[in-house]
Amino acid sequence: LAKSASGRWQKEQSSEIFMERDGQRFRYILDYLRDGLTILPLYIAKSAVMADLSYYGVENVNSDAIKDRDEQESHIAKKTKN
Repeated sequence: LAKSASGRWQKEQSSEIFMERDGQRFRYILDYLRDGLTILPLYIAKSAVMADLSYYGVENVNSDAIKDRDEQESHIAKKTKN
């Protein structure tokens, strides 16, 4: 992500950067980068966020720190049984 904002990818420092990714998922990328953890809503797949992290060049991703819809549903089911 830092590379895309650097002079390496931009001819002019003040020009806009266009990234061909889903803008709604980007908030979860930022959460992960800031906090090392993100909890996805039911309508966003963990695999899509993992693909975005790869696209942005984020290394050493802790996939356990990205909670997906299956993990959330499992957690909710366990809570309702108790």
